[in-house]
Formats: sequence, structure tokens, C-alpha cells
Amino acid sequence: MSPSPARCVPMARRDRSASRPVCFPVRFWFVLLLALLCGSAARAEDTSAPEIPGGIIYPGLGLHGYAGPHNGADLSLQLWVEFRQLLIDLEAMSCGGQGKVLFWFGGSAGAVLGSGRHAPFVMGGLGYLSHGMWDQSGYDAVSASGELGWLWFRDRRFLQIASSIRVLLPIHKVSGFGGEPSGAFVMLNLRLLL
Repeated sequence: MSPSPARCVPMARRDRSASRPVCFPVRFWFVLLLALLCGSAARAEDTSAPEIPGGIIYPGLGLHGYAGPHNGADLSLQLWVEFRQLLIDLEAMSCGGQGKVLFWFGGSAGAVLGSGRHAPFVMGGLGYLSHGMWDQSGYDAVSASGELGWLWFRDRRFLQIASSIRVLLPIHKVSGFGGEPSGAFVMLNLRLLL
């Protein structure tokens, strides 16, 4: 007995672009960041840079891709202070993806873990995180921030570059409405310090 015509007709391919939102390619930026970090370490070109200016304030622009309760991309403005090995960062970022909005404003402090022209850094801090669509599904929370990265061209007065991986973890909900925090955000950051 031959199969019915309905079974013999191939199913039309579903258009996934209509049901799936366009997301920032987080894996691409993660691989790029790892390649940059490994390439710099392999060159072993970490010569001392005694002329690195200390106590300089840099305004900056940032590009961030993130994954977590939802994926997306964002832009940020920051004020970065480098005083010898000490780093201080004040930052405001706003972004969106998958129909959600993520806003973060906070500060971090940390240290440069080397004295060369290119050097790793580590920072931690606190901030205000707003996530969702400012409706019953969203929340406002105090969040902790931890960051590990690489600072490039520290001897320049202008156009230093910072690349890093950051984790934003909501630790205390502050609004009386909305949902509960549903997990951490992992971010890949690329900043241009002007």
C-alpha cells in the first residue's frame, strides 16, 4: 500500500527569522577577546613603560554583548581614572535584545596587574540594574559587578583600549513591583578611552 500524498509531500522550511529575534553574536566577541588576550601573552612584548601617565581621567565609549536571562547588545559611557596601578570606572550602559531592556549604572575599582604597555586588569563594584520592560515582568536591583580584562596601549594619552569579560549579578531587589531576578548577565566589553 502506497503512502498517502500528505506524507510524501516534503514540509516547507519554516522561516525562523520571523519568530527568532536578531541577537548580538556573543560567541563571536568571546572568541575574539580570547584570541586577543592569548596573542598578546604569546608575543611576550611586555616591556616596562615608565612613561605611563598616572592620575589621568579618560572619558570613554563602550560596546558590550551579553548573555543571561536574555541576550543582547548595548552601548555605554564611562569615566575611567587610572592612577598608576589603581583603576576606577564610573559607567552607565543601556541596551536591548529579545524585546527586553537592560540598564546599568554603577562604579568599579580595581588594579592593573602589570607595568607594561599592555597589561591585564581586574575590577569589582556595585551598581543599579533595571531589567525587563518596566512592567510586571521586570525588576530593579542592586547588582555586583566583577570584571577581568586587558588594557591596551597604556602609554598613550588618548585612545587606550580596554577589553574584558564582566559578570553582573543582581543581589538585592529594590522595587516593590515586577518579577524576581532570574540570574546573572555575562558581558563581553570593548571600551575606547578618549
